[in-house]
Amino acid sequence: MGVTGARRTEGTGDRSDPSRSVADLVPDARDRARHELALQTVREFRKVLPAGVPAAIGLAVVLHGRLPLGHLVIWVSLVLVDSVRAFVRRRADDRYLAGGGSVDGWLRQVVPHGVWFGLVWGTLPVLCLVDHDAAAMNVALVVALAFIGVMMAVVAFRPHFLANAIGLGVPTLGSALWFGGDQRVLGVLGLLYVGVIVTVQSALARSRLEAAVLKHVNAGLARALTAEHERVQEANDQLSAANTLLSHRAHHDALTGLANRTLALDRLAHAMQVAPPGSHVALLYCDLDGFKSVNDRYGHPVGDQLLVAVASRLRAAVGHDDLVARLGGDEFLIVVTALSATEHAVAIAERIVAALRAPFAVEGHTLHVGVSVGLVTTALAVAAKDLVRRADDAMYRAKHGGRGRIAVAPSPGVSHLPAADG
Repeated sequence: MGVTGARRTEGTGDRSDPSRSVADLVPDARDRARHELALQTVREFRKVLPAGVPAAIGLAVVLHGRLPLGHLVIWVSLVLVDSVRAFVRRRADDRYLAGGGSVDGWLRQVVPHGVWFGLVWGTLPVLCLVDHDAAAMNVALVVALAFIGVMMAVVAFRPHFLANAIGLGVPTLGSALWFGGDQRVLGVLGLLYVGVIVTVQSALARSRLEAAVLKHVNAGLARALTAEHERVQEANDQLSAANTLLSHRAHHDALTGLANRTLALDRLAHAMQVAPPGSHVALLYCDLDGFKSVNDRYGHPVGDQLLVAVASRLRAAVGHDDLVARLGGDEFLIVVTALSATEHAVAIAERIVAALRAPFAVEGHTLHVGVSVGLVTTALAVAAKDLVRRADDAMYRAKHGGRGRIAVAPSPGVSHLPAADG
């Protein structure tokens, strides 16, 4: 039956943990390599097992007439029974190791099964010794030594696998030495041959193990580097998102989402710099009428919601390329570009006054506010703060004129006020 020992527990941690050093990866890689070679050994040995019975029958046919038929039948029957037992066991070993079973637990059970397997085949030279047939002994020696060579070449070398060679080699070489004559010499040569095979296969197996360890170390490093790259990329994405958010917060009003004073001044300066010849840039300075009384009567939460609603109407009243900004409190700036005449800016201001004159429904309240607008246009690239000051002065003139009005400031380079305010 298959191995029933404790399940494999070594190296069950997170193999892709990028914080692990190379020194941490090596023991884990060695364990995985041993497990891989053990599973490979079981599967390779299963391939050669079916050849055992035909080989035994062939030998029985060759030795028929030299050894008693009864002895040959008993020996072939033992080989047949042991081959079936070994084949069933190897299938169980395959399932056990593939399921993560302990390599050490499996190797401990290799020894008794290996000794028994070798002894079954080692029975043939003992039969030859009993019947004292030199030719049969020569055949048995050659077959046994060839079998040892095949087994050592197939299995991934471990001291545990010497059990096969010991189980087969001890009765075989012992029988040859006891037999005497040429068979004794052949037995000594066979002993040397087994020593060479074991030494060579030991070196090859160590090379296979180290190569497998290196493969798993490289795979572990690749996983660690991939995980580290993904973590760095994730950190970069988070940093980029944080920078974008900070940049947005630095240039926008937290309540309404509109641009703030800093962004408004930057856009105003840029608009004046890039304005084509003959084109005007307009700045509208808006201050709500009656907002303080609403705020005092209904409280700041309602006042804040009213400001959000005002911001929405201001966006809807201007063009897509125009900028609406909140300066703070109930004051707003609007930058309008690509105007051909001041009259167009006045029309936009009138549209804004009409939009804010309509009542607002906020949290179950019907609220009324108005807006006073100070307007200035320019075809020149002047200081943005100077233009804001001019629009601010015009806005105060509008308020003093009765509120809900529009006042136009003189453009830079013009010494007189417009003929009439709206």
